[in-house]
Amino acid sequence: MTKHLSEVRTEDTILDLLRIQGWRTDKVPKGSLVRQNEYKNFPALAKMFKGKSKTGSGDAYPDFLLINPVSHIPLLVIEAKAKLEDIDKALEEAIWYASACHPAGHTMIAVGVAGQEHSTIGVKVAKRVDGAWKDIVYNGHRISWIPTPQDRPSRWRIDGEYLWSI
Repeated sequence: MTKHLSEVRTEDTILDLLRIQGWRTDKVPKGSLVRQNEYKNFPALAKMFKGKSKTGSGDAYPDFLLINPVSHIPLLVIEAKAKLEDIDKALEEAIWYASACHPAGHTMIAVGVAGQEHSTIGVKVAKRVDGAWKDIVYNGHRISWIPTPQDRPSRWRIDGEYLWSI
């Protein structure tokens, strides 16, 4: 394995995973993908992420934001990390950005992806339930894939402390 790992390579893998899951990765309105500061082209999104930087009072820059291409409602935020061992940090950062959408009434899914195409790729997925972020599980196991466009947040239900797909 190479000594230097690039987060850009992880981002390329995320694009592949999104396409496999049925997401249109073209820019809005042809697709659902908004990258980094492109959200500033959408006033409602710009307002949500203003002052929400992870490191201070600056604006947020989520790696990937998937939105409804018509209504511009945010659905999913994804953060990338180059090293597999940083998967928890990737999910933590995705949760940070997804939490910025909560005050506007948006139910978001947060996704952390870490690793490289020549090693293991890790995916962790969470959703906010009753004020706390919970892993999304299916058949008793935490999911390790990016939800499809049909897996809208309203289609996940609570079962105990976990979320189930229905």
